[in-house]
Amino acid sequence: MNSVIFCFEGANDAGKSTLLKKLSTNSLCQNFELGTTEKLQDYEWWFHNSSPYELIDEIIGLVTNRERNLQFL
Repeated sequence: MNSVIFCFEGANDAGKSTLLKKLSTNSLCQNFELGTTEKLQDYEWWFHNSSPYELIDEIIGLVTNRERNLQFL
């Protein structure tokens, strides 16, 4: 079966997560969010302690994990 992948982008509190939750209640839809890491949840690390390279590495790691999960659909 072929899969269609949608990406929802937009401002905070615009309803993206709510829409994903509603779509996920349908057994034909799966939700593959990027997720987060401990470092990305830490305000001090994110805005003050990390270098741009470290921040990009964290985000690329999340994208890589999501892509691995999508390959097994």
